[in-house]
Amino acid sequence: MPLVTIPLRLFGKSLKEYNFSVFTLPATFKPVEEFGMLYVYFYKDETTTRLIYCGKDTNIPQRLEDHERDDKDIIEASNYIGVIY
Repeated sequence: MPLVTIPLRLFGKSLKEYNFSVFTLPATFKPVEEFGMLYVYFYKDETTTRLIYCGKDTNIPQRLEDHERDDKDIIEASNYIGVIY
């Protein structure tokens, strides 16, 4: 799961900026039980960035395994995942 230098910045309703760390897929993570993690599956090429799915969880490894098993359309449409703690 190499960290890549693609910027993924999303803005909330309050215009607060959220900067995500971006990894190529497939990716694995350790659990973060003290607090949650937001994640965004997305597709990016030279001309397009398309957000595919956004979620949050405290057990991110299990959640990503669930996506791999149950949500093939999300996985097949994405080539990166952005995460923020």
